[in-house]
Amino acid sequence: MPNPTNLPVTQNPTQSYFDNLNSPGTQPTVSDGEYEAVLSFFEYRAATIDAAKSLASAFLQACVVQSLNPLTQLDIFKKLSQDKIDLYLAMFFNNTRYGTSLLGVNAKNTVNSYIQRAILP
Repeated sequence: MPNPTNLPVTQNPTQSYFDNLNSPGTQPTVSDGEYEAVLSFFEYRAATIDAAKSLASAFLQACVVQSLNPLTQLDIFKKLSQDKIDLYLAMFFNNTRYGTSLLGVNAKNTVNSYIQRAILP
C-alpha cells in the first residue's frame, strides 16, 4: 500500500491482530485422532451431534489456548462422574474467558442502598 506521506508508517495493533488471525502458521493444529477421540467422548454425553461438535471444538480450542494436551485432559474428564463433568467443563472453559463472560456462574446484582431507598415499593 503506498504511503501518502513521508512520515513513518505505524501498524495499528488491532488491525495487525485481525490481519493475522487466520493466517497459516499462527493456528496450532490438532491431529485427526485427537479430534475424533474428543468428539466421540462428547457424542456419548451430549444430547445431539451438533452439541457434541460444538463442545469438542470449544474443548480443543481451550486446550490449545492453555497449551494442554487434549488427550491428557480428556483422560481427566473420563474419570469424573456425570454430575461433575458439567461443573469441571464450565471451569475449564472459564480459564480462557474474561471475568465478565464466565460460563455457569451466577453473579448477584447488588443495589446501592441510596438508590434502593429512592425507589418506591
